[in-house]
Amino acid sequence: MPLIGEIAASTIESRNKEFVDNITNNNALLYKLKKKGSVKKFSGGQNIREEINALENSTVKSYQGYDTLDQTPQAAVTAYQFEIKQVHGSVKMNGLEELQNSGKEQIIDLLEGRINNLKANFTNALTSQAYSDGTGNGGKDIGGLGLLIPDDPSTGTVGGVDRADNEFARSQVYDAITDGGAAATAENIRDYMNQLYIKCTRNADQVDMIVAGDDYYNYYLSSLQEIQRITSSDTMAKGGFTTLKYMNADVCLGGGYNGAQDAKSMFFINSKYLFWRPHAKRNMVVDKRKQIIEQDAFTIPVYWAGNMTFSNAFLHGKLKETA
Repeated sequence: MPLIGEIAASTIESRNKEFVDNITNNNALLYKLKKKGSVKKFSGGQNIREEINALENSTVKSYQGYDTLDQTPQAAVTAYQFEIKQVHGSVKMNGLEELQNSGKEQIIDLLEGRINNLKANFTNALTSQAYSDGTGNGGKDIGGLGLLIPDDPSTGTVGGVDRADNEFARSQVYDAITDGGAAATAENIRDYMNQLYIKCTRNADQVDMIVAGDDYYNYYLSSLQEIQRITSSDTMAKGGFTTLKYMNADVCLGGGYNGAQDAKSMFFINSKYLFWRPHAKRNMVVDKRKQIIEQDAFTIPVYWAGNMTFSNAFLHGKLKETA
C-alpha cells in the first residue's frame, strides 16, 4: 500500500484545477478578470513584463505633400516590470497520525479535512493580497489594487516606473472630502462616482467593474432604493455574486466579513488593462512528500507564484475619503 504521504500528494495534485478555480471563482474581482480573459499565465523571465498602453507618440500628426515627417525618439520606458511574488502552503502530518489513520477510509477522511482547510486558507491569502499594496510580510506580498490604484498616485513606483516623473503611470483619484467637499453619503455617492467615472474614460475605454468597501457599497445600494434597481450582468450572477450596476460596470462588494478593502473606498477598474498573472509552473503546484528533519513528520508543499499587473494606469481610479 502506498505511503500516506504519497496518497496525500497524489490527492492534492489530482485536485489542482479545483484549487486554481477556487481562487478565481470565489472572489468577484478575480472572477471578473477570468471571464474577461485577463487571467494570463506567464512562463518565465526575471520579471512579469506588461507593455505600457498609455504612452503618447508625438510623431502621430497630420502632414501634407513634402512636409518633413517627425522622427522624434519616443519614451525609453515601454513596459512595466513587475516582480514575481511567491506564496506557499502545506499539508502536514506526523508519524503517529500516519499509523493511526493507516486504513484507506481513514486516510481519505483525514486528508479531505486538511486539504479543504489548505484550499480555504490559500484562497483567503491570495484574494486578500489582491487588494494589498505589496508591502506586507516585508514586501513579499502580491502588489494588488492598493499598489496599482493607490490613494496617492503621484508618488512611489509601480512596475519599476517612477510615478512622480511619469504621469502615464498614475491612476485617477477622487477624494470625497477634498474634491467633493463632504464625506460620502447615500445622497452624494452617485455624484462622486460620476466625477471619477468621467476621469477614467477614454473614448470607448470605460470602467467595467467597481469594487466597493462596506460603507460605500451600502451608500450606493441605499441611493438606489428610490429607483428601479439594475442588477449585474448574467455572467456575474451565474458566478454567484450579488452585484449592482452602474453605467456599464458591475458594482461588487470587496469588503464583507474579513474583507480586505477599506470600508470607505471604491476601486474603479477597466478589466481590459488589469491582469492576474500566475506562473505556468507554479499555479498551485504540488511537490512530493518531504520528510521533516529531526521530526517524525512530513509535509506536502503547494506553491503559487505570480502577481497582479496592469498595462494602463490612468483608466483605473479610486474613490476615497480623507480621514
